[in-house]
Amino acid sequence: MNIKVGQRYQITFPDGHQVSGLCEKINNISVVIRSPRESRLIPSDELKSLQIERL
Repeated sequence: MNIKVGQRYQITFPDGHQVSGLCEKINNISVVIRSPRESRLIPSDELKSLQIERL
């Protein structure tokens, strides 16, 4: 999936943890997703193993 700044996503990690939030920043090594409860920096190489859904 092509992630874009300003779009909302729900990301499910392999351990079942879910983060729903706004994509705040993208660069060539990471993506930042901000939700009301947390801000999560996700390495770009880890994105392939995650379940990503656009909201």
